[in-house]
Amino acid sequence: MAEVFFIGNVDGGEGFSGSSLYCQWRIVAGNGWSVIAGSDEGQTQIDHPTGDDAVWAHPIDIHYKVQSIQGWPRMSVQVFTQDSYGRHQLAGYGVCHIPMSPGEHHLECSCWKPVGEGDFARKHVGGSLRLRHEEAVYNQYDRSKLRTVTTGVVKVTCNVLQRGFDEFGVET
Repeated sequence: MAEVFFIGNVDGGEGFSGSSLYCQWRIVAGNGWSVIAGSDEGQTQIDHPTGDDAVWAHPIDIHYKVQSIQGWPRMSVQVFTQDSYGRHQLAGYGVCHIPMSPGEHHLECSCWKPVGEGDFARKHVGGSLRLRHEEAVYNQYDRSKLRTVTTGVVKVTCNVLQRGFDEFGVET
């Protein structure tokens, strides 16, 4: 069976508003992909950035067995802020495709969040709009009807290693 390794870091985020930021991440792959070792989801620690950039340096280390390149993995991220009362509010959703070519890659996942009626009250009372179905971030749903605002960028370093693709007839 062909194998793929994704090794790297969720390096940090920039452009998000909030003083206490953290990121939940998830690798989403197709049906022909199975995790052999590692975790395909995680959460960073909370960073209290002094400037515009949050630093997380959260490790990613996943080993997949692959039947087909269909459903090549994507990385879905959700960034949250935590206020002084311990409440968590969405700062942004994002998704980026993991490159198919072996080597080191520096990815930037642009993030957005939904906006709508009543944002004035949410801003003063707390809370934020969230998607009812979070898989809409990375699936082929029609997101063109969503009203959104750009919120920031999550930076990821990812090393892609492939093994056995030629031997098992998996073409990239």
